[in-house]
Amino acid sequence: MSVENKVKNLVHFITGSAGGWPDLSRAGIVGSIDYIVESGSNDIYFLEMNTNVGITGNISDQQGLYNEISNYASSQSFHTAYVYGLTVSDGRKNPSELQQQYISSSFANNNILVNFEYDKTWLSTYFEQFGLEEHSGSFHLFIDTPWYSNDNLYEFISGSLSKNNFRTLVSHSPESSSLIPLFNSSSYTPNTDYPDYISKSSSLDNGIQEALLDFYTYDNTSNSYINAVSNGNITEKFIIGSGSYSNVPHLSSGRVVYLSTPEETYILRNEYNSQRSKLYKDSGVDRWRYPVNKSSFGVSGSLVKMYDDSSKQIQDVEIGDVVKSYQPVGMSLQDGNFRHFTQETLSGSFSGSVVVGKTEQVGQSYYLINDTMKVIADDTNGVVFSYGSDNKWSWKWPFELSVNDKLLDVTGSQQNIDSISFQQGQETFYSLDVEDIDTYFSSDILVHNLPRKE
Repeated sequence: MSVENKVKNLVHFITGSAGGWPDLSRAGIVGSIDYIVESGSNDIYFLEMNTNVGITGNISDQQGLYNEISNYASSQSFHTAYVYGLTVSDGRKNPSELQQQYISSSFANNNILVNFEYDKTWLSTYFEQFGLEEHSGSFHLFIDTPWYSNDNLYEFISGSLSKNNFRTLVSHSPESSSLIPLFNSSSYTPNTDYPDYISKSSSLDNGIQEALLDFYTYDNTSNSYINAVSNGNITEKFIIGSGSYSNVPHLSSGRVVYLSTPEETYILRNEYNSQRSKLYKDSGVDRWRYPVNKSSFGVSGSLVKMYDDSSKQIQDVEIGDVVKSYQPVGMSLQDGNFRHFTQETLSGSFSGSVVVGKTEQVGQSYYLINDTMKVIADDTNGVVFSYGSDNKWSWKWPFELSVNDKLLDVTGSQQNIDSISFQQGQETFYSLDVEDIDTYFSSDILVHNLPRKE
């Protein structure tokens, strides 16, 4: 059975076991199921369920997804759509302001008017209209998680709020064979190429982008497994993904994005990456680590400062080149940990780092800083070193920056942000992976590197 059909079966089981859709809800929920295809057997295992799903990709990909949602709304003769979104603590919106345009355009193609509501929870229009026949022309699209719902919508998404809930739902569903087994220390086959188990929190979003997954080789002389169990973490068997080994081990994962409605579950997107991120074992310990894909993209033509104080346009930088780096005192060089680093008083040292990788990406929008520096407007990319209103130096995405924040330039001086604006327009951006300091200067401003994918 295809992963799309397995996801449909699971979602239908969840909605059915919760008592079905409320009468006259006229609602839809965007969700996703993460999965892995096991090497050798090609069996499909479900990793987790998510709501408040971030839709990424180029304009065409995003527009196509929203077109499918709009076409569903049109098939139900809706003339008005209410889209419920979320503003998170760092100021980002889901859907973003740019995505509002894509959504509005898609619905306009079907003559459907769109209203966006953020953070209104129980004050949202949904609770004013559901169950009432006179609002039959309204469609209620939940991109935000309806955790506040006082009807069955809450039960539909409960698996995204707790990993234990998700495991329970899968175990009772027709797709119980896709439940990842818990790690059993008394009956496992030791190996040296991959971890034995994953430790994850039941309540947190255990995405690798935030470095919230822990991978271990089982060692009965270590306290790692005992501590994980004692802390209430879920300890699952590590599933080796199909196609994940190419000289070095990798994590594999896929994601099926769907629209759940009273009529049907519609598959919006299915993507699988067999080598999502490299795995490497810490020397002398039982823990495995992995690069976290937080990168800084410089637009084509941006100058990168080399260690000999010469400059190269970023697209011309080659593997083996040595760039100028800066390491703030106390900043960890472990992938992912830099996002938690802060420093009240600027202190650090310059050094050189070897370029070990380079990537290219076409962006459809960007942030323009001081009318000169362009940084891709992608909330998983573009990290700069900045001093802000919290009176601390830290690594920030462009959307976190404000006028009068400070950036660190190649001379060690502080450059004031006099202006920052969101711009639309296609540009080609590049990013470098450098070792060992993980930083370099793009457009004379300190940025963090792109971790290597081998």
